[in-house]
Amino acid sequence: MFKTKMFIGASMLACILTANAQSTATPGTNAPKGQPDPARFAEHKQKVLTRIQSHQQIIQTLQSCVQAANDHAAIKACEKTAHENMPHHGREGMHHDGPKSK
Repeated sequence: MFKTKMFIGASMLACILTANAQSTATPGTNAPKGQPDPARFAEHKQKVLTRIQSHQQIIQTLQSCVQAANDHAAIKACEKTAHENMPHHGREGMHHDGPKSK
């Protein structure tokens, strides 16, 4: 159970750190110097919200799986599936693709 909580915490931290790093990105050409481009902000905000929703769905599935587990092997299988479906575990690096299709 501790391992699952650490996995969830690490996933959430990765989202927050990525969102923070991207929110300080270089402003677009339409923005005044030193001000972020509103269009880029809206696009970034939507991407972050979509990524959070994806993570929430994976975490909810993990939670249901763990609740239904009858032994350690079943929990391990739940964690493995959740880990494989997290976007930042894809081939292209952190948050560049959605959940892997099976």
